[in-house]
Amino acid sequence: MTNWKVFYAHGTNVTSSSRVFQQAVASDHIIHGANISEMGLAIGGQSPNRNLADYFQISFDPTGAAVIAFTDDHNDIAGHTFVMRQIGGPSSNGSIVPTPVEGTRRA
Repeated sequence: MTNWKVFYAHGTNVTSSSRVFQQAVASDHIIHGANISEMGLAIGGQSPNRNLADYFQISFDPTGAAVIAFTDDHNDIAGHTFVMRQIGGPSSNGSIVPTPVEGTRRA
C-alpha cells in the first residue's frame, strides 16, 4: 500500500560532462492510493488491483513546457484521464517556461 503521485524528470546538457537532472512532483494530489499488481491478471484465484494503468504519456507544447497525461483513480476505482502542463522552470528547448497569464492563449 502506498500513495502514488506523478513525477517529472528533466535533463539538461545531457551530451556534456556537466549534465544536470532535476526531478519534481508534477501532480497536486495523490493519483492512486493503493498497491498495484506486479503478478499478472489473477493471483491465487483473486483479481489484483489493476486500477492504475500505466498510461503515462509526455509531450511538449510550442513553448517547451511538458504536457503530461496519466490515469488517476483518486475519486473512484474506475480511473480517469488527467492532463497537466508545466507552468514554470526549465523548458525542453533550453529556455524558461513562460508564466501562464489567465485569459490568454499562445499559438
